[in-house]
Amino acid sequence: MSDSIVVFARMLARAYRYEDAEQEIISHALLEITNTTFWDVMFQIMKDNEIHKKMLEQMVEVIRVNLEEFREYSTRNIEVPVFDFSENLLVEVLNELLKYEHWAKNYYEHMLDLIDPMLSKEIDGESLERVRKTLKELAEWEKMHVKKISDLMGKI
Repeated sequence: MSDSIVVFARMLARAYRYEDAEQEIISHALLEITNTTFWDVMFQIMKDNEIHKKMLEQMVEVIRVNLEEFREYSTRNIEVPVFDFSENLLVEVLNELLKYEHWAKNYYEHMLDLIDPMLSKEIDGESLERVRKTLKELAEWEKMHVKKISDLMGKI
């Protein structure tokens, strides 16, 4: 396996791990917050994050990287911050999640720029297009999440 594919996969692993981190924040918040509107939006984002992880796994398979090694690398080598939210939990959680969503949108958009220089000589054209399409879809989903969280912040 080429260095380019390994680096690209490791970059995907960071996104994979941050999808998990976001879910941990949401899970913690849902234990403490009973607001129905908050629950509805957060539950949808949790579901979407699981879909995002599956999409990332599919990209890993397309570029012919071992999925178990990818998962292990993600959890072993990429740390996520531990949060200690105060009594203003709702606002703090929404602010933190908004940072994650902006990060993810920007990250997926920047990953698009790496496709040609890192993968074009390593995988076939159809696979390249699958990776490109998936990253574009992920960036769009994150853009929708930014809007959902921003809208929720305006209601609470």
